[in-house]
Amino acid sequence: MIGDIWQWTPFMFIVLLAALESQSIDELEAALVDGANRWQVFWYITLPQILPVSATLILIRMIEAFKIVDLPNVLTHGGPGTASESLTLQAYISWRTLDLGGSAAIAYMLLIIVTLAGLCFFNLIYRSLTEKV
Repeated sequence: MIGDIWQWTPFMFIVLLAALESQSIDELEAALVDGANRWQVFWYITLPQILPVSATLILIRMIEAFKIVDLPNVLTHGGPGTASESLTLQAYISWRTLDLGGSAAIAYMLLIIVTLAGLCFFNLIYRSLTEKV
């Protein structure tokens, strides 16, 4: 998990920085002139503007977390025992040992799980974004 965080943190920060830099300065200055403090500016102006980008990043990370094979395979090979073996690593090991049916079954289960989780997350975020408009 630490290796995965180390791998993805720069990407997340660069995308969030781009979202923050693309904000309109006029809205921020208007809120400060109207008497809002920094926390209120962040909570009511900045956060709603970067919420779609943040939601997209969370969805990307959720999908990528299910696809992780390389780090557990390289670092521990699923060990000790099967303690760090994920479903994707199990599908890879099954495929490598020519258990194609088992590997395909695991892959389809992962596809269904990721699709349902992504749709639920997308609907939740879409509702929260359309309520604020």
